[in-house]
Amino acid sequence: MVKTSKTLQKTFSFIDSAMELLQKYDPNPKRSSNQMEQLDHPLHPPDLQVRQLKLGHQLQVTSLKDIIHLLYTQPLNRAEFEGLDDEARVQYEGYRPGMYVRMEFEKFPCEFITNFNASYPVIVGGLLENESNMGFIRIRIKLHRWYPKILKNRDPLILSLGWRRFQTLMYYAKREDNFRMRSLKYARKYMHVEAMCWGPITSVNTGFVALQNITDRVPEFRIAANGVVLEADQSCKIVKKLKLMGTPEKILKKTAFIKDMFHSDTEIAKFEGAKIETQSGIRGIIKKFQGDRGHFRATFEDVIKMSGKVFLVCMCVCVFT
Repeated sequence: MVKTSKTLQKTFSFIDSAMELLQKYDPNPKRSSNQMEQLDHPLHPPDLQVRQLKLGHQLQVTSLKDIIHLLYTQPLNRAEFEGLDDEARVQYEGYRPGMYVRMEFEKFPCEFITNFNASYPVIVGGLLENESNMGFIRIRIKLHRWYPKILKNRDPLILSLGWRRFQTLMYYAKREDNFRMRSLKYARKYMHVEAMCWGPITSVNTGFVALQNITDRVPEFRIAANGVVLEADQSCKIVKKLKLMGTPEKILKKTAFIKDMFHSDTEIAKFEGAKIETQSGIRGIIKKFQGDRGHFRATFEDVIKMSGKVFLVCMCVCVFT
């Protein structure tokens, strides 16, 4: 019972201190005590977002957990490590904000030392282990409304993504209702489109800006587009519409032998059972190859003419180079 009473006394003392701190820095001093108890009841969960308070200009308190950390954890840590030197404290709690550190770099470019200006700030950042790999990343991009030009497929763009700035080729695509990625010739204006590009693997929802020119003087608006990273997907396929044309070689009622559409029997074997259509709208199906010159046999729903053209419309996978 003695231990329990001491624990309760400590708990109530912390809660009283927290309530005093809330009343001291409350942005609404006319709030009644009942409203304070309703907002900051000690039985509320620690991570409950009570409200945002500003203590001075350095700290923002948003929950009872932050107040307990301010009143108990920070003074306890400060008293525990106060007698140690800086080298020992760094091993336990790391480098504190405001400390001076010394860094050594290898393979540093000599141009940086030659053009170094002490009045120009240099931001030093680091990369995670998974961000050092390269691969295809899928992004969502939108053309900036102030950019006067259009972005064409496979045009090089300079991306500022995370800690990196690199140049890559963009493959724009639109996701259709059947979740198929269809290739686009241009990035559409005022609309988000998806794209694939080769670059460093970056975490999801990382924002970026795209530029076509990084010279000092540009006559028009510089930022071409902006967007976010969706995922790093090596298996994402972008398809493109392909239209093949052939001519009839021989017609036997509703059966016809077509030429000039394929080059080998291997290509015909991949398209066996595919739907074809004549210029007049008569539909048919590819049956089997005939000979070794790329000719094949097809059946139609009606008799076709020798002067007609036969078309095969399909979707082929784009190869990224």
